Amino acid sequence: MREIRRVLVCALGALALVGLAGCTSQEYELPTRGGTRPSQELSLAAVAKVYFDCMTEAGIQLALDANFAGELSVVSFTGQYDLIMWRGPNGGGALGDGDDPATQEAVNAFFASPASEPGLSIDGVDHSATYARCLGESGYDENRAWGDMVVADPERISRQVEANNLWARCARENNWPAIVDSDFPTGTEYPTIFLPSTITEEQLRDLLVACPNFDQAAQEQYAEWQKDHPLGGGFPAGWLPAPALGIEPLDFLWQPTVKRVDSIPTRFPNPAEQAEIDQHLRLWDILFEAHAAWESQWYGGSGKG
Repeated sequence: MREIRRVLVCALGALALVGLAGCTSQEYELPTRGGTRPSQELSLAAVAKVYFDCMTEAGIQLALDANFAGELSVVSFTGQYDLIMWRGPNGGGALGDGDDPATQEAVNAFFASPASEPGLSIDGVDHSATYARCLGESGYDENRAWGDMVVADPERISRQVEANNLWARCARENNWPAIVDSDFPTGTEYPTIFLPSTITEEQLRDLLVACPNFDQAAQEQYAEWQKDHPLGGGFPAGWLPAPALGIEPLDFLWQPTVKRVDSIPTRFPNPAEQAEIDQHLRLWDILFEAHAAWESQWYGGSGKG
């Protein structure tokens, strides 16, 4: 399970999700594949497991990650793909090279005329039928999978706040005095440090040299520990997660003039906005490139993951 997922390039080009560390220690009764789902309310983890199994049996590479409450309920695309685009009744997005004009053109075309049925394209191959079937069999909801950010695991949240604040202190000591500590959450937001969207690529690279946001040894310690603790129930001794960092969202993307239908924007950015989006995506890529390089090797080439 990965702590950080890649930047999502959506129709407006700048949505991002951060995968979260942590696992659940609960066991669940799974719904029946291929038939009518049980009438009782299923756990998010049970729904995700059915969806995950359905998709992986069709040859689509996925990862099963923890949500805000530590449940293994978030299913994300992984594997050695160049461009993945998906849209469904409860969300959509794309994973690819945000700097590539051909990628942005393909994303724009994919979302230009949103279909009523779910759609999934992986490296130009249409997997929409499989995607629709697996969503239907499982009842998986991409947005609901994250759950409410309740502090179901205070130790995990405490470790995240500690990791964030160690990084924030380093940043303040390296000429970024406005970066503030994370607080233990009392509401629905995961503790995250957002860097200003005005930071330049050179400034961000220099900051990450002085204050790295990825510790390969810690990441591999957690990955190895997970193999022996598939249901979670704790953490490796002395382990801290990577600091949860992000780039402040671009203001114009959140204006109410950007109408949305089923979470899909109905207009596309103008040239000036697109230039800001492209710059924003480059900052996200820099922020997570060390982790992405390790993830590609660990999950894609080494056979360890």
